[in-house]
Amino acid sequence: MRLSQPPKVAKWDSAASLYLPPDLEVTTLARFDDLVSRGEILWESSEVQVHDDHGFQFEFRQTTSFNKKPSTAANDPGRTKAGSPFMNPRPSITLLPHLGPHHRLLFNEFCVWRPMLLLTTTSYETQTSPLNIHDLRASLALLRTFHPPYMMIYNCGINGGSSQGHKHMQLHPQPQKTRLFMAAVTSSETIADRIEGVPYQHFVLRIPEGAEAEDVLRLHDRLLERTREALEKVGLGDGYNVVMTREFIGLIPRRTAKTANASDVFGINAAGMMGLVTVRNERERERWAELGYGKYLARLGLPIDDGV
Repeated sequence: MRLSQPPKVAKWDSAASLYLPPDLEVTTLARFDDLVSRGEILWESSEVQVHDDHGFQFEFRQTTSFNKKPSTAANDPGRTKAGSPFMNPRPSITLLPHLGPHHRLLFNEFCVWRPMLLLTTTSYETQTSPLNIHDLRASLALLRTFHPPYMMIYNCGINGGSSQGHKHMQLHPQPQKTRLFMAAVTSSETIADRIEGVPYQHFVLRIPEGAEAEDVLRLHDRLLERTREALEKVGLGDGYNVVMTREFIGLIPRRTAKTANASDVFGINAAGMMGLVTVRNERERERWAELGYGKYLARLGLPIDDGV
């Protein structure tokens, strides 16, 4: 006699009342594809071009999806609560209106990856505030839900590459043709700050298997302290990136999202600093060669030889 499979049940994180539907991944892809077909999300399949720059791996993707992506300046009213597109998002792009008491999960409307998700705070918080226990708990739960492996990025401040002022994290699949350099870290105690081939300052720790959100917060706060020290040393503000997977968390201090001589290149956020670069046309791809690949990333962050 064939036994029927037990029904799937929703997963709850009792510490924070996070609700994760059992079919979240399947539903996410189905709804994403439907929204793309109806033009509510801009995404197109793109070829990946891999480039090795002295041991630092780049993946270039050419797409027109970013051509209409809005980006608000530091003093733009759109960076305030009243101007935030995340306070009352359209129902069609809302995946989970209440992931928990502090967050909602949305579809990104301008996509390079299939899919791209936004984890936004339900109440208004600024994109210059550090990640807290609630942000990390929700991020960790989602990273442990999606397969194949996803990554979470947080672009803190204008210099970190943020395009909106309302606090939000982004989640999307990890690259398949290259390995994220931060995945090389092995220690949860000793901060890795000299990973081979990386041209800019970085601070990374391994997330132990089975770690709770409180454990990840402690790792994050240690890395944030080092990041702030690096920024203060060169007289910069609060721009930085956070990159997180199930296995590691890393921070990257930032000088700027783009340099004055690169007005024709799209601004670089955390994904770009990891070598995952989006270009809008072939000329923009050629500009990366002219700018020097890793040398350009070093100018957007803090060069590795400037005091780690």
